[in-house]
Amino acid sequence: MRNLFKNLFATGLMLTALATPSLGRAVADGEAPASSPASTPAATQPASGGDHGIDIAAGVWMPTLNGNIGASGFTADLRTELGLKASTSPALDLTFGRGLSRFGLGYTSLSSSASSRLTSTLQLNNTTYVTGTTVNSKLNFTSFDASWQPRLIESDKGNLSALLLVKVIDTSASVNAPTLNLSSSSSVTVPAPLIGLSGDVKLGKSVALYGQVGYVGISRVSLLDYRAGVKAMFTPTFGLSADYRYFGISGSDSKSNHVNIRYGGPEIQLRASF
Repeated sequence: MRNLFKNLFATGLMLTALATPSLGRAVADGEAPASSPASTPAATQPASGGDHGIDIAAGVWMPTLNGNIGASGFTADLRTELGLKASTSPALDLTFGRGLSRFGLGYTSLSSSASSRLTSTLQLNNTTYVTGTTVNSKLNFTSFDASWQPRLIESDKGNLSALLLVKVIDTSASVNAPTLNLSSSSSVTVPAPLIGLSGDVKLGKSVALYGQVGYVGISRVSLLDYRAGVKAMFTPTFGLSADYRYFGISGSDSKSNHVNIRYGGPEIQLRASF
């Protein structure tokens, strides 16, 4: 499984180097039509948040966990077979910058553990757990995000930006069968670069729809990260947002280990803009 993430990291560095110049050209192309923050009435600024120097969002993400893990055709469903359920995660985001370029930081952390009786054979890291074995399973996932969002389109109705997102993924998984003295585990920390779009559409003076999507598919690994929802600013400084957020990773390595992990669910955050 570690080789799976090594392939992601090596190819990701090449992808980042190739993507950055094209994003830079997109920013340059967008400079002429971009409107000045001063031309937007002050009352409409809170809906987007993009006219502020600093935007802070803090809340919780409440996802469900789906997917499977295994090797050589012997896989187990994370939820129905292993009994794993996602925990509620802190959801912290910071966006800063003015004009045609903004930067962002984010943090999430999820953990799951369960004990279950296998209804089918599971193989992981050359260890086989036969049908009927009682196993203890753990899955931990933490993501530190850093993004660059150069503005492509700016108008009174909203904006659209390119997105270069780097997710530093720290994940670990383990399965053990105490009665048989069997155990297998894997852990890795790796930066994964994703490319996509982000933007918002203003519905009024203080309400906006917003969304963000990033994706990378290389070699045997693919990652998809997105969120979409609505935000409302109750004052020029403070507001609330609610969205659906999703993160999924799927891939395999040279040892035939396979992983397909999907987190998805509602996210609620308090927001402050300065």
